[in-house]
Amino acid sequence: MTNLSEMQVDTAILEARAMRAAFMRKTLTGWAQRALGGLHRIQQRRRTLAALSALDDRVLADIGLTRGSLRRAAYAAADQAYDQEQHEAGRPAARTPIQALNATLFGGVADNSNSDDRKAA
Repeated sequence: MTNLSEMQVDTAILEARAMRAAFMRKTLTGWAQRALGGLHRIQQRRRTLAALSALDDRVLADIGLTRGSLRRAAYAAADQAYDQEQHEAGRPAARTPIQALNATLFGGVADNSNSDDRKAA
């Protein structure tokens, strides 16, 4: 068995504490990010649903929706926008929930005039 000096033991203890602190930070940060991400997704869903609910029946019919399908459409659009935002590593979403809904309903990529500005920055 090797005899360790007091300095080596103290160094090993400090390294172990630093590793434990880093692990705890990473664990807590991941948990907090998931919790806040869930709250952000809920807020996006509510805002999208409120925006669609404010439209009259004629406009809803023009975009192919009915009052009964608003919640499903709003949730799908908000979730799609949130997922895209997550893939862009924390940058703002390239599409708003309404733009994502338009892309979902009408196919193709939703128009986003600010996307070139974000890429240049």
